[in-house]
Amino acid sequence: MESDSAARASHCPSISSQKYSMEDDFISELLGFDKNYGSKVNQSSNASRMDIESHHYPLNSSGQCDEMSKYLSEFKFGQTFKELMQAKKDVDMLHEKLKLSEKEKANLQLQFDVLLAENYQIKYLKKQHDEINQKVNELQEDLSDKLKAHRKWKKEAESCCMQLSEKSKTIRKMKKDRKNLWSIFKRFAHKLENAGLLTMKEKNIIKKSEEQNTLDSDDAFESEGL
Repeated sequence: MESDSAARASHCPSISSQKYSMEDDFISELLGFDKNYGSKVNQSSNASRMDIESHHYPLNSSGQCDEMSKYLSEFKFGQTFKELMQAKKDVDMLHEKLKLSEKEKANLQLQFDVLLAENYQIKYLKKQHDEINQKVNELQEDLSDKLKAHRKWKKEAESCCMQLSEKSKTIRKMKKDRKNLWSIFKRFAHKLENAGLLTMKEKNIIKKSEEQNTLDSDDAFESEGL
């Protein structure tokens, strides 16, 4: 019985004198505060080695080895469980980020659709603006041609007015000269008539000429009034 215990104890892992790590702390806590085991740690000033003394059972007992294996298994299980919980938490965070990304994508798509509609409207308005500008340019060209024609016509009209004015002056001068000439002719005819040198036929011709001259003078006055 004692030989079996010694054999099983020989297969148990030995406790090293390394500094504290996470697993060493956990094992030390289990060995030091369990209700079945107690330990006392003495640290020498000359070395960093720790001596663990058992108060109830020897450290190399088979029961303690099984308990240590059990606690180590539980420790590893706990670590794995923590890792799984952390992984689940990370996955949940990724799901939340995915939802936010989908929502943001929907908002961006909505904004894109609005901008696309505005862009279409801007293109339509630009097309209308270009058509209006083209019509305005055509009207400006037409107006420019009409203004040129109007200036040309005005210039021709002014030239005609000047010519008409010159002709009117010439006509008035001719009428004045004719009137003076007729006045001289009448005086000369009266002198001939008073001297008895005119025949009846000549008197009738002079009378008709005088009436015709009066009619021409009236027509001339009317045309000058117009």
